[in-house]
Amino acid sequence: MSSELSKRVGAMKLEDVPPEVSKRPTLSDKKYQTVDLLVNWFRIISKDHQDGISAENFEGRTVEVYKVEFFKVTKTKQGEKRIPLKGRDELRKLFWTMIRDYPRVFGNIFSNVFDDFYTAYTMRIWDLPEDRPTITQVLSQTERPYSRLEVDISWQKRLWLHLPDRFDTRPEQANETARFIKFLYSQRLRCAPLQNDVAWNEFIGHWEYSNNAAMLIPHAPREPKIDILPGVQAWFGVRAALKQLDNFDPVLNYGLVTNLFYQVDLDLITFYGILLRQEHPGDERFREETFRAMLQEHPDLAMNERQRRRMDETLGDIKIRTEYALVSDRRTGRFNRCDRHGTYFRLTDSPPGRIFVPIPREGNIDLFRLYQQHGIRLQFPYLPCVEFLSGRNKIAVPLELIMVHEKPQRYIKFLGYTERRNLVEGATLNPTKHVNRIMKFLERLELHQENDPFLKQFDMGIKHKMIECQGKVLEAPLLLDHEEKPVEMTEQKEISNAILSVPVQEEIGFALIPILDPESGVTSVTEDNLSVFYKQLLKICRERGINVGDENRFLWYCEGCLSMREFYQHRRDIPANIRYIEDVYQVALDQFDKHPTAKILFYVVFHERNFGKYGELKYFLDRKGHPNQVINANTLTKILAQNVLSPLYNISLKINGKCGGENQIPAGYLATVDSELEKSLSFEPLTMFIGIDVTHPTNQNDKYKRDKNEGPNRRQPPPMSIASMVGSFNASGTLYANEILAQLKAKETIELFDGQQFPRLINKFVDVNGTLPERVIIYRDGVSDSEMINTASLELTTIKREWANVLRGLNQNLDVKYMPKFTYIVVQKRHLTRFYKPGIDTKENGEKVTTYTNVPPGTLVDKGPVNPSRFDFFLTSHYGALGTSRPAHYTVVYDESDIPPDDIYAITYQLCFLYMRCRKPVSIPAPVYYAHIVCEKAKEVYKSVTRTDEFARLLAERGMDGVKDYIERELKAGENYPGMHFL
Repeated sequence: MSSELSKRVGAMKLEDVPPEVSKRPTLSDKKYQTVDLLVNWFRIISKDHQDGISAENFEGRTVEVYKVEFFKVTKTKQGEKRIPLKGRDELRKLFWTMIRDYPRVFGNIFSNVFDDFYTAYTMRIWDLPEDRPTITQVLSQTERPYSRLEVDISWQKRLWLHLPDRFDTRPEQANETARFIKFLYSQRLRCAPLQNDVAWNEFIGHWEYSNNAAMLIPHAPREPKIDILPGVQAWFGVRAALKQLDNFDPVLNYGLVTNLFYQVDLDLITFYGILLRQEHPGDERFREETFRAMLQEHPDLAMNERQRRRMDETLGDIKIRTEYALVSDRRTGRFNRCDRHGTYFRLTDSPPGRIFVPIPREGNIDLFRLYQQHGIRLQFPYLPCVEFLSGRNKIAVPLELIMVHEKPQRYIKFLGYTERRNLVEGATLNPTKHVNRIMKFLERLELHQENDPFLKQFDMGIKHKMIECQGKVLEAPLLLDHEEKPVEMTEQKEISNAILSVPVQEEIGFALIPILDPESGVTSVTEDNLSVFYKQLLKICRERGINVGDENRFLWYCEGCLSMREFYQHRRDIPANIRYIEDVYQVALDQFDKHPTAKILFYVVFHERNFGKYGELKYFLDRKGHPNQVINANTLTKILAQNVLSPLYNISLKINGKCGGENQIPAGYLATVDSELEKSLSFEPLTMFIGIDVTHPTNQNDKYKRDKNEGPNRRQPPPMSIASMVGSFNASGTLYANEILAQLKAKETIELFDGQQFPRLINKFVDVNGTLPERVIIYRDGVSDSEMINTASLELTTIKREWANVLRGLNQNLDVKYMPKFTYIVVQKRHLTRFYKPGIDTKENGEKVTTYTNVPPGTLVDKGPVNPSRFDFFLTSHYGALGTSRPAHYTVVYDESDIPPDDIYAITYQLCFLYMRCRKPVSIPAPVYYAHIVCEKAKEVYKSVTRTDEFARLLAERGMDGVKDYIERELKAGENYPGMHFL
């Protein structure tokens, strides 16, 4: 250990107990440029407080809390069996029917609130016997004999409405209060009104309460929606969250959301027409107005296998209905026409005329003639039938007689690239439209006492006006160019300098490899196209200052290869002379070794859109330690056909970062801050930045299990959660190494980094700087408010323990262990808060209209709409070119360094400028952005790792616990990788 390192080690102490949670600090009087803003937070009002309820007025209220459980009781041979009911729609209907049927017990219907599960809130004690803690009441007999419905009711507690105070002493009570407010303000939507209440039923008919959001059902053509897939739309709505201003006053944050739904009351012939219009855009035959008539005239347009498969993929498992199901009578065997609801199963392979059913004493008859016998003439007899499940029965009904169920249904399946792009583009609203849509939705929800009887009974409502607040505009940090001079920036804070701050000086050679389409065996990428692309890429790399040598000295091009040999080796139809990526890799490497001057071999791989094996490519090339870039062939076409060069500029940034360069560097951590910590452009105190993120498996993460090319005997593992930690290892905080942890359980808190992951990050820092950092700032992504403190405490404890282990390894004879000062900051992007800058008032149709713009980059909000107890702030670091900017929400959970707030703002903002993929600030700091993309990349590579023979052997011998270390090792790039592989 060096003398400098020994001095630092002896100067600091290990703290085993986590520090206290950071409280809201006293803000400095530093002068900033300010901007007036609106925030989509709304004051809670009452009859006597029309300008807003204060915390004191809110705290004095109480509600009674009951547990209400419904059961279906049936008689069996073993006796009666009570089966709890769980369907929210059924529970909702039963609860409100009970409340109406027993007014003496439950009082005014509007003095009750139900969570659609088992918790009820009420303004008064229900009139139930006091001598029994739980009351069981028989509600009714069911349609079946020996069966009835019962309800158990038990009083739980009296809830004093409470908001988190300065000391946050009653967090559970505050959480329960937030739940009650959420249910109260949505109760009118979720209540089951009487059938003869026309106005209330009409109001509810416009809304679907889903995923804690009020979604507007687009019945009218002009109501907002986005067409995503045939029969699938994105609907707009609002979601509410209870918040507090910095003076503790309660407010509601209403944010705009989109969710995917199937179109309601859509007949499947119309669905088929939408599918055809999507496949053949502009084809006049498939126009909506004439589609049915055209379909009758052209029976040759019967559905093909690909269309049938698309319909099955889109409609699988949705609820459908029909008035024309022909169901066989069990006694007579005759068929009767019935109404049936059920679950879509699949389309039949044959049309009705080729599907036969048995008729007693008449033999078999096809469905076409059977429907004719019941007076139903099929208009499209050449289209298939729909098989659906109704109870335990599977029923086949012609496609034209099926409707999607009238009740809204969420679409939760995987979206492809095009669909995701359409969703993002359609949901992108400029600030003026964003504000207007929120206000219109709140107006239609009628959240005031005159229209909402529940709010009237509980004496609450909202003030239909966004809250005004003030933002501070931070100065951009001082960044240096390749000559160590300040860089120039545009008004959007984009760096104007073409040459990167630290371009790679070792000469780079390129190998260009197109991947053949697995089905057709061809590629859309030609050698001529690649030659043009190559010359343009080198030209732009030179403009960036990257050393790429002479374009005529090294260009290696492969005519095409088919992905991974391991993946295709079981296929018997692959010609023997096809070259695989392993062979192509080796040939390029052999040619590169003969090159006189190139030092770094960079692979550029092109693939078709339906390739689907990104993970295999990255796994193979990264493990070999060679920087690489995988490019969609469509991107190449766009570059050449439309002369769009922006993708090439972005690729050049990745090339420099992957090969060890630095695209932009800061002049100092606190170059824009006049603080006692740093008064000069130095890097003291030496700081290590850490980013942490976790990605969890979804319903689509195991899609690869169904790959037809997988071996039949290979055991497939369940998807894992993958956690990543990136750590800076240079003084300027621009270069990062990463470590990955595979988690068997899907939870947000990272399991203990009890292996070599964190020590490797520390040792990397020591190797580069010759010493340990004095300060560690952790940016943690993806932690909710309720998990924040617990997650921070557990992860900090683990990190400190591993830090101590590293110190013992560095110097076994040290008597005093030391720790740097830790700061732990949670970064949240998935929140509802938006800020708008009011613009110029204009007139439309004689009415005053206010326009809004995005806030300028660097806008900070640390007063007004922030937590009154914790140290949190909002920072919009990026320029909002499209849509409405979403600020990042930062909470400083722990801060042992007592860094002044202004310094934390400056450090955070500066890190947003250091993201290697951009030349302008991004929305979150670089370390947490890197942690996120490491997770996303690892999720794809993980699928490739699980296909190896070694994985299969370990899984068979030791189970999932036994392959954890193997997965973590294989997800890492090769040690000789020259730069940051995850860019």
